[in-house]
Amino acid sequence: MTRQERLGWVATAVGLFAIAAATLTPLPLNEYRAADTPFWCLVCGSLGLIDVVLNVALFLPLGVGLERLGWSVPRLAMASFLVSFGIESLQIITIAGRDASLSDLITNTSGGMLGGFLAHHWRVLVTPSPRVASRLLLAGMMLVLGGFLTTATLLQPDLPAGPWFGIVTPDWPGHAAFGGTVLEARVGNQEISRDPLPAVEYRMALLSGAPILGRFIADRGTPSGSAPIAALTSSDNRSLALLAQRGRDVIVGVRLKASAWRLRSPRIRLSHAIPTSQGDTVVAWGGLDGGQLYAGALVNERWRGRRLALSTSLGWALLLPFGWGLGAEARVINGLWVVALIFPLAYWAVLSRRRSALLWVGILIPIALVSLPEAFGQRVGDWSDWLASGLAITLGMMAANYARMKPSGPE
Repeated sequence: MTRQERLGWVATAVGLFAIAAATLTPLPLNEYRAADTPFWCLVCGSLGLIDVVLNVALFLPLGVGLERLGWSVPRLAMASFLVSFGIESLQIITIAGRDASLSDLITNTSGGMLGGFLAHHWRVLVTPSPRVASRLLLAGMMLVLGGFLTTATLLQPDLPAGPWFGIVTPDWPGHAAFGGTVLEARVGNQEISRDPLPAVEYRMALLSGAPILGRFIADRGTPSGSAPIAALTSSDNRSLALLAQRGRDVIVGVRLKASAWRLRSPRIRLSHAIPTSQGDTVVAWGGLDGGQLYAGALVNERWRGRRLALSTSLGWALLLPFGWGLGAEARVINGLWVVALIFPLAYWAVLSRRRSALLWVGILIPIALVSLPEAFGQRVGDWSDWLASGLAITLGMMAANYARMKPSGPE
């Protein structure tokens, strides 16, 4: 067995395992969504664009593996389609909370074909000639800058004019049940009730940084899913502001423009804020202020809080399939995301053999981390984003210098 065949079998096995793990696990809390999803939809549900992106990405390893095994494009496409068709059939017949759709068949098949295409043309990306590297650099810089710009746009608040409705400890489809007793729920000084709310006042309060706040008696139980404590919703049941419990954590979210594009509006998580003992009174709050999500909790006169900057390095969070809330790990993932975006630019800049190429990459970074956030009223890049940018450029240069010792790819 050749090295290429071994790589093909490994990639195929990894791809099939990942596909099975991601698609064949029951999701009981999602049954309501699955029942409402028509088979013929193309961008399905409130997170439809996330589903499209993840479905394509999920079948990439399978496509890579089959191409390395020498499969032609028609055979590879047919295999991806049959695997997807089998999964959709199982989801319809036996697996709870899974929605089968035409979109899944199309995007899964496309992901397999894209994986095969990338595996077939990898040398063009990894060992390009100087001319091709210049073209890749230009295209990459446009895509990266466009990605940062899109992120800055989608992280803006998106609170409709009304009507609004308040709900306290709701029995909300797709969410766990809150086991505590809510004593008070409000936004700023405005009480949250189950009646229609004056949207203008609540909207102004949230946009000015006022928190959604809940005072409640904690229950001994710790819900595994997000259990809403209090929320503001639109007439079509869209979440506008949410205060929830997940395990011992407090989750806070405010609707951003990402939700309008069927992507994930990031939420903040305050870990271990709710006591495990029963009967303690907890005051939890959070909201959006100055381009940052914030969350806090007061228990037995002990206060905790944290903030999460809605920076341009949060683009990865828009694609999360779950809404658990972002904790301290967000800074690390932000850095990895920045490295993943900047590394290929530095790599192609060196391979292009143009003296000014790395300078343009260096100019792109302050535009993405400073100029764009300031233009959109957001926080400039964290020090860790700058460190990640420098690391990406260094690694890109080192990798390119190593690649220059290899034969060039086709023009």
